[in-house]
Amino acid sequence: MTEEATNLSPENRVKELEDLIAAKDAEINALRQSQQELCDGLAQAQAENGVTLTGYRELLLSLHPGIEPEMLHGENIAAINASLAKVRQMRAKMKQSVLQELAQNRVPSGAPGRQPPETTTLSPREKINYAVGGKH
Repeated sequence: MTEEATNLSPENRVKELEDLIAAKDAEINALRQSQQELCDGLAQAQAENGVTLTGYRELLLSLHPGIEPEMLHGENIAAINASLAKVRQMRAKMKQSVLQELAQNRVPSGAPGRQPPETTTLSPREKINYAVGGKH
């Protein structure tokens, strides 16, 4: 206790402490009010951020029509951009794979050239029948 506090009468000391408590209560209420305002501001900012992210996603989907909406995801613009980069990389790999497969399984257009039948395995009788136009 300070020297001044020891010189006060008990009633004055009680009054001083009550005033101190009232001041602290007012400070606590002001801090609570400030906290509530910050929480409200944060909720509003989060809602606006959600609207912004939704708009950004929709813009990207309109610019890249081949991308399915489920493929673009993220809680912020950087995460959405990262998922877009992965999707574009995956599409490029798939395109390359399909083109390689098509090149390997390519069938020439048009009718194949006429080839004479293989007669080396035919018997002499079958060769004669084939030559005169009969069935072998």
